[in-house]
Amino acid sequence: FPVNKELAVEMAALLAQVEFGDFGRPFSASGSSQSKSYQTLKQVLDRFYPKHYRRTVSEEQLRQLLQHLSARWSSLRGRSSSE
Repeated sequence: FPVNKELAVEMAALLAQVEFGDFGRPFSASGSSQSKSYQTLKQVLDRFYPKHYRRTVSEEQLRQLLQHLSARWSSLRGRSSSE
């Protein structure tokens, strides 16, 4: 079903919480692209964020998107899939 970018981030964070559980540590914009949190967030985007939104994202927009996803996923800490 069609979703806007904000709802797509919310859904990706929710699906990440169900699939992976609590997010390990917050992502920082200055973080290395090889860090575990960066790789996990990229995997979540690849699996759960719509491709048509990912195709047109610049490097700076990707960094902002990863920060937003990190914040949303972190806000779900302690939630189970049944909640």
